Amino acid sequence: MLARIAHELYWIGRQLARAEHTARMLDGVFHADVQARPNDPAGVLLSWDHLLTIVSGEPPETPASRDAVLRALTLDPEVPVSVLNCVTRAREVRGRGRRAYLPESGVFVHRSRAGEGRYA
Repeated sequence: MLARIAHELYWIGRQLARAEHTARMLDGVFHADVQARPNDPAGVLLSWDHLLTIVSGEPPETPASRDAVLRALTLDPEVPVSVLNCVTRAREVRGRGRRAYLPESGVFVHRSRAGEGRYA
C-alpha cells in the first residue's frame, strides 16, 4: 500500500512540476516580450514562436500570436503540456487511489468521483 501511495505521489509531483515549468516559461517569454527593444541588434529576442518550438520540439507552421500561445499553453486541454492538462492529470492520479478509513467501523471505503462509497 505504501508503494502505491509513493507511486501516486511521485506522478502527482511530476505533473505539477510540468505545470509549473510551463507557467515559468510563459512568464519568462512574457517579460522578455514586454521588455524587448526591437531596434536593438544586440538584444536577445525570445518570441512566442520560440516558446512553441521549445515546448513541442518543432517550429510552428504559421507565426503564433501572444494570445494564441497563452491560451494554448494555459487552458487548452488538447495540448499535453498546458497547465490545465497537467493539473487535470495530477488530479486524476490522486483520484484513482482515494480510499478513506472509517475508524468507527474498521473498514476502508473506496470513493468514486460521484462521491458514492463502496466497502472494500
